[in-house]
Formats: sequence, structure tokens, C-alpha cells
Amino acid sequence: MKVSKKDKLKQSKPKKNKPSSETNWSQGIEEHNVGDLCQNYMKIFAANNNFVRHLSGLYDGLKPVHRRTLYTMYELGCNYDKDTIKVAEITGTTSARYHPHSDVPVYSAVVSMGQPWNNLQCLVEGQGNFGSVKGEVPAAQRYIEAKLSYYAYKCFFEEFDINIVDTKPNYTGRLLEPEFLPARYPHVLFNFGFSLGYGVLGSICPFNFKEVCELTIDLIDNPKLDDFVLFPDSPTGASIVDDGQFLELNRTGQGKYRMRGEIEVDEERNMLIVKSTPLQVNWVDVEPEVIKLLGINSKVLKSYADRCTKNQLRYELELKKE
Repeated sequence: MKVSKKDKLKQSKPKKNKPSSETNWSQGIEEHNVGDLCQNYMKIFAANNNFVRHLSGLYDGLKPVHRRTLYTMYELGCNYDKDTIKVAEITGTTSARYHPHSDVPVYSAVVSMGQPWNNLQCLVEGQGNFGSVKGEVPAAQRYIEAKLSYYAYKCFFEEFDINIVDTKPNYTGRLLEPEFLPARYPHVLFNFGFSLGYGVLGSICPFNFKEVCELTIDLIDNPKLDDFVLFPDSPTGASIVDDGQFLELNRTGQGKYRMRGEIEVDEERNMLIVKSTPLQVNWVDVEPEVIKLLGINSKVLKSYADRCTKNQLRYELELKKE
């Protein structure tokens, strides 16, 4: 008996099973508590977001935005021995190639890496208004220029080769970017590092470059060396005024200490001269309190004068004579 093509097609089509009253409608459906499910997904998201955006890497001491910005500057050829280029070009190129989160964080990264009152070792050499030691706002990115500092070039790029470092695809998948920059020095200990992410907070105080390098050499020669204590430093020049928890700070990474700005007493002119503030303290926040004291204690304070330069804080408080 011959079977027509029409009948073959009918036979080849799978038969649809009509649902019956005994069909298990819950097959393939999982039951979850919405709160627990959101919590688990949030933990995964937070861990990834902390790693790719918020936290500094111990390998090079850089957050992703700083790492990508420096690498872009290296690609653009704006090394310490070349001319500076517009920060707007740096931010635009970095955002287009590696950091698609607007150019605002890239601009902030360039400015912060070029401020000597916030960094013991500046990674960027700036030209133009990068703010001031007393907390003034830097100029817009279209007005200022920058290039890699001598330290940044020596630390990260003098022997850099993209073919021998760990890389990953950028957000488009068309370019490669380094997972970490190969640091010649333990850069994570040189500049103040503050990281705030999902459920984590990190703050690394800065240490003196020479002392860290000398200790690193000693530890290479004697890995069992443990009778050492590194004391924090400050790019503002403030002084440590208590005994601090320096041993705990060195052993566990946790500890407290107190810093105070430097004040010079000029007896001849009957004047107090404020020459520095503690790290991360802007004079812009302190000045209103001084003005307030000037009004309240007019019998003591006669006047005050702003003698600050771009990188040097100097406020003169003239006292009334008895």
C-alpha cells in the first residue's frame, strides 16, 4: 500500500497531548522565598560590583577607574617626558575604550591623582587649576591638561608589555585591558586609599616611600623578619600627636592614631600661623569656625589673613595684645 507525501507529513508531525485533569502543572516550577532570593542575587551582584568598580587592588593599589585612566594615558603616549594633553581627551578616550560609566568619575580620578596635598606620590602631572590645598574646586576638564608623572611611568609602565600581563576583554569585547598594572613598588602603601563598596569599607593610610622600600628589601632578604613598625605619613605635613595603635596597624591592618595640623607661633608679630591640616581635612571646612571664633572672641583674635599658595597652606591669625 502506497503512502502519499501528505500522509507522511501528517505522520511525522508530533501529536499534541491534550491536558487532562491529572496533568502536573507544577512540573519545572521552583518555589523560593522572594526575600532570600533577592538577598542571594544581591550578594553576587555586590561581590562583582565591588571587584570591578569600588575596591582598590592590592597588586597595584589602584581602583579600576584609576587603572583604566592611567593605561589610557599610556596608550595615548602622554608620558612624563612628553607634552600634556587635554583632560577632556583623556576622559573621553577612557570612557569610550574601557570605562563606560560617564566621564565624571574619570575626570575625578585624573584630578585626584594630580593633587600633591592628597598624594605622597602623584601619578599625574597636571597643568592648570587642579584645585588647591585649602579645598578650592578644580577647573573643568576642557581647561586643564595632564600627563603621566615620572613616578607613575617608573612604577607601572617603564617595562610594561601588554603581551605578558594578565588581560581581559573590555566592555565591547574588541579591546584588551590589563587586569592589574605590574607595580615595581608596593604602591598600595604610598597614597591614602579609601574604598567604599557594598558591605565593605577600606581605608589604607599612606606610608613614607623610602621607609617602605627599605623594609621591602629587608623582608626579601629575611622573610621571617617581624620586629618592625611602619609609621604613617601625611602629604599635608601634619604631625602625629598620640602613641597610636601602630603595632596593631602593622600586624592586622586595623588601628587608630591622631594627627594635628602644624601651627607656628610668631611672638614678634603676636601671631599664630596655620601651616598644615590633617590628611583629608580641607581648610574650607575649618575656615567658618575660625570666622565664628573671630566674632565671638573679638577680645582675643584681631584678624586673620589668607596667605595660601596652590600647594602650601598658610593662614595667619593675629592676636590682640594684652
